[in-house]
Amino acid sequence: MYCANAGDSRAIICSFDDGKWEAKALSRDHKPDDFSEAERVKKAGGRIEPSRLQPGMCPPSRIG
Repeated sequence: MYCANAGDSRAIICSFDDGKWEAKALSRDHKPDDFSEAERVKKAGGRIEPSRLQPGMCPPSRIG
């Protein structure tokens, strides 16, 4: 199985066991307010800037 995501889309898989549904995340959101994602971007030579779409609505981690 291959799993890919873009932006803030998340892939999950669901299973039904013992009469209960269980969801398991297959990917994680690629959001700049996630510390490990911000570090990955910076290590790759990228930068994280405030949102131009929602001025004044950026978390502190988006400034950099």
